[in-house]
Amino acid sequence: MKIKANLILVLIIAIYIFIAAMSMYQYYVGDEVLDVTCAKAITQNGFPITPYGAEMPDYKCEHHIPLYRYILAGIISVFGDNIYLIKSFMMMFNVLTVILIYLITKEILKENHHKDYWALAAVCLYIFNPLTLINSIIVEPDGSLVNFGLTLFLYLFVKKKNYFFLFPALLFIFFSKEIGPIVLFASLFLFYLITKNYKKIPSIFLLFLGAGIITGITWFIYTLFAKFDFLMFFKFNFGAAQKNFNLVNILTSLWTQKLFVYFAVPFFILLFLILTVLFYRKAIKNKDFLKNEENKNILLMNLFALVVLLIYFYVGDSSYGFIKYQDIAMPAISIFIISMLSKSNIFEYLKSKKLIKTFLVLILILSTFFILFVKNPLIPEFDETRTNVNISEVINPVMINFSLYFLIPFVFTFSFLFVKLKKLRAALLVSLLLLTMFAYFYIDVVHMTADYSTHFKYGDTGKKEVLEYLKENNISAWQVITHINIGYYLNLSEYHEIVFTHYRDNPELFKKEYAENEDIKYLIIWNRDISKFGENIKYFELEKQIGSYYIYKKIQNSSLSSYNSV
Repeated sequence: MKIKANLILVLIIAIYIFIAAMSMYQYYVGDEVLDVTCAKAITQNGFPITPYGAEMPDYKCEHHIPLYRYILAGIISVFGDNIYLIKSFMMMFNVLTVILIYLITKEILKENHHKDYWALAAVCLYIFNPLTLINSIIVEPDGSLVNFGLTLFLYLFVKKKNYFFLFPALLFIFFSKEIGPIVLFASLFLFYLITKNYKKIPSIFLLFLGAGIITGITWFIYTLFAKFDFLMFFKFNFGAAQKNFNLVNILTSLWTQKLFVYFAVPFFILLFLILTVLFYRKAIKNKDFLKNEENKNILLMNLFALVVLLIYFYVGDSSYGFIKYQDIAMPAISIFIISMLSKSNIFEYLKSKKLIKTFLVLILILSTFFILFVKNPLIPEFDETRTNVNISEVINPVMINFSLYFLIPFVFTFSFLFVKLKKLRAALLVSLLLLTMFAYFYIDVVHMTADYSTHFKYGDTGKKEVLEYLKENNISAWQVITHINIGYYLNLSEYHEIVFTHYRDNPELFKKEYAENEDIKYLIIWNRDISKFGENIKYFELEKQIGSYYIYKKIQNSSLSSYNSV
């Protein structure tokens, strides 16, 4: 059985690599550009200092511990700047994470005779999730390095390895990204608190303190040599903790959670939440429930996932309208769900010959419904900034999308199976698991065949055509204000980065620096950027729209004189 399970694991990974490879062609966007360019800078001068538009010729990549960028630099040094090779190496970290998920699940369910197959189920639940699959090929540490480091620590912890193993694994997490040690410490603290193992809390505190001190000293020495601001790392990363709970920030946090649920598949998340309630209900009813080693490990997976989701609910951030940060919760959620399902009789229903025909009919109906009405449920319902969006206009498209993507399929499938099974819990769990796997397959196929961005700025089209248009019309980088996504493919040191130029709150400075600058002739932005420029957009007129991009051309100086006289 072990050999057979290992072969199936290899086959699953091979299918995952094939699906992921179909999306590797996509252009770098946002932080991906900075990670790659900072890595290239390392190969040239040893430190991640790179141009970030003409306004920032010596941008210092000092906002995160740079281990990830040095790994990227090593890959680029050996294999060159090839988008497919770079993304393939990032994907390999996810393959290692998958293997760890398999091993963790087997360890947690070691008393279960079918532990190998339950472990394979956990792997499938994780690896084919659209959010996981997309994040694993983004040139970012969250879905690759950070996920691997955290899952490695959880594996060593579940295996009851001593601090000789845990400490270097923790150091790796500290050097990967700052969020890792935060969520891990909070999870372990709550774990020992709930299991009443209070004696372990001081030792865990010392473990993290020791790793934190070494990381801090290393970072301090590094910043001396690189001439970085030692405190910038702390200002940037922990500035997010200073939240004002106004209406805009609360709605932003709620919207971020909505994005996470949509990308991670709502049936998957609902299944996690229901099983979470069932788990804690059992723990409250049975005083000896958490004395069982298996239940303790399941608790740890659940706590880790909840801590991640709660922290990012508080922070309320997404990146370019896409969720990447919450991906670190996905291994723990997958392991938790499968561990809980292994305790139920759901397997008996899934292998029932009587229900196989029912499943096939349901899949056929769901496929028809999704193709005709749902299409791609992840396409954004609107394209506005949080400060300019009209909430009354948003509610209608969001509710339609929610109904088509989640509500109608769930009510229909659950009702259909409840009539067959006559058991509420069984119908609920089987429905959600079936819908989860169907949504995985459907969205993964959509991503494989999409002609638009399926990661950052989801649904974005026209970037290639914009670059071709600029080339055909001999438009140089120094003539353009745009995003780094376009600027990277022009000339990173010459284009004008929109982040530093819109000056909505300082129109006089914009007029002096950009409107009256005769070299600058074009503004290339997304629809959502128009509001960022405010009244400054008056200096430009729309020349052409290509896909998601609006190409504005500056109004001639003779026309600008009228503005100067106002």
